[in-house]
This record gives sequence, C-alpha cells and structure tokens, in this order.
Amino acid sequence: MYSTFLEVYEINCARHNREADSPITIFKEQLNQAISGQISPEAVVELRLQAYNEITKNIVNDTIFSQYMHKILPTGNYLWTFKKQFAIQVALSCFMSYMLQIGGRAPNKILFAKNTGKIFQTDFHPGIHHFSYQYLNIMLMECSDYSSCAVQEKKRMY
Repeated sequence: MYSTFLEVYEINCARHNREADSPITIFKEQLNQAISGQISPEAVVELRLQAYNEITKNIVNDTIFSQYMHKILPTGNYLWTFKKQFAIQVALSCFMSYMLQIGGRAPNKILFAKNTGKIFQTDFHPGIHHFSYQYLNIMLMECSDYSSCAVQEKKRMY
C-alpha cells in the first residue's frame, strides 16, 4: 500500500538495467580534480553544477515518478485524484518542515500511499542549528503560595 521514492527509483533503474548508485559514482568521478585540490573553489562549484546537470539529463530525469504512477493507477480519474491529494500533502509537509525546522529529509524516509496520495514521514530531525539566536527567553512563574506569583525571565543558552 505504501511505497517510498527510493523504491520508485530502484524500479526505474531495474527497468533500464542501470545500477541505482550510478549517479553517485558519476558525481565522484567528475569531481576527482576537486578532491585532489588541483582547481579553485569557483571551478569546483562549476564542476558540481556540470555533474548535476549531466546526471539529471541522462540518468535521473524528472519523469520517473509520474511514469510510475501512470503505470500503477488504472484510469485518469484515479491519477487526477492522486495528484491532487499528493500535492496537498507535499505542500503541507514542506510547510511543517519549514515551520518546525525539520531536517534530514531523504527519499527513503518519505512514504506515500499508492491509492490515495497521502504521505507518511517516518522520522524527523530537528534543525536547531538553523536558529539565528543564541539565547532563548523562558518565562518562569515562581509561586511561593497561591496568592503571590512573580514572573521571572531566565535566559538559557543553547
């Protein structure tokens, strides 16, 4: 019922008789010069961009997921319903990830229902390192008895 983007990619690789790790291998081969330190940092950025463009053009194109869904869903109505629900789920997931500072997203950690388009995320890693401030103000209420409460601001370093 649920599948991952990694499974979809592996099915595509099997269909084309390609190794699933070939994008990583190609990327490393093209950046061998950068690893040895023979080129400038600006040239490294250019090499990375060229490697990315070659991989997305020849190996991992942007139609893998849509081709998979066209094959497993029986009619166009099911496909339209899936796309609508999937788009809503992805938008909500992106919004939640941004607002809650969630990182560590990977294709094998996001599951989707093949029949409904709903998304299930297996784990989250909080990205506290993204915060721009060093102190978090915490309001503590100190009550000596029920009649008198004093609010005290404490600063805690993270």
